[in-house]
Amino acid sequence: MALKDTLKLDMEAIEGGESLLLNTPFAPVPGSDLALARSTKHNYNDYGIEWNNSGKNGFYCKFKYTP
Repeated sequence: MALKDTLKLDMEAIEGGESLLLNTPFAPVPGSDLALARSTKHNYNDYGIEWNNSGKNGFYCKFKYTP
C-alpha cells in the first residue's frame, strides 16, 4: 500500500520579529499565545476535497505532548 500525501504544511514566522496574539479564546493549546505566521506550503487532498492555501496566514504555538 502506497503512502498517500493527504496534507502538506510548512509555515514560517513573519519577518521583523515574533508577533503574538494574546489570550485567544479558541487557541489549539489552551492558555498559549499564538505566533503569527505565513504558510509557505498548505495543500490538502483527500475524500474528494482538494485545496491549496499556500501563502495565507497561519498561527503556531509551543506545546508539549505527554501521552
